[in-house]
Amino acid sequence: LEFRRVLFRSWKYRKTLMLRAAPFSLLALLLPTFAQSQETAAAADFAELTRLNQRYLMAYRTGDVQWFEKNLAANFLEAAPDGTLLNKEQFLVKIGQRVGGDAEDVRAAELSIRLFSDLAIVNAIPEFTTHEGATLRGGRYTDAYYRIEGRWLCVTAHLGGS
Repeated sequence: LEFRRVLFRSWKYRKTLMLRAAPFSLLALLLPTFAQSQETAAAADFAELTRLNQRYLMAYRTGDVQWFEKNLAANFLEAAPDGTLLNKEQFLVKIGQRVGGDAEDVRAAELSIRLFSDLAIVNAIPEFTTHEGATLRGGRYTDAYYRIEGRWLCVTAHLGGS
């Protein structure tokens, strides 16, 4: 009889421990999957932001107003090297006045993308290749993107001096 009491108590104790430990066991099983899905999501965000950054540079070079209309937030602001602030409408007018320029290609040098959940900060230096093959560098820029309704939109751009 004493053996049964000890066994019963022991079973109750083990059952209580198992019930208390179950959430932690489940967490231990799911945590690697969650971490892996977070890494996959971050890699997808980096790829998308890299693509958006390149398209921003190309649209800026070619005066592609339609691209900017789709990819700038409604409250977008650009800070020019001289300190001038342009809202989205003013910026689109500025872009619409651009001509292709003498650059054949443009790319981001020293590209850095930092993710903070739904906010991304992009820093780089634009590098242009002229029709003659010369490489020119512009001033460093900082763009901020925010994920709005599942899409990365540029909310601000700050241009350094050239």
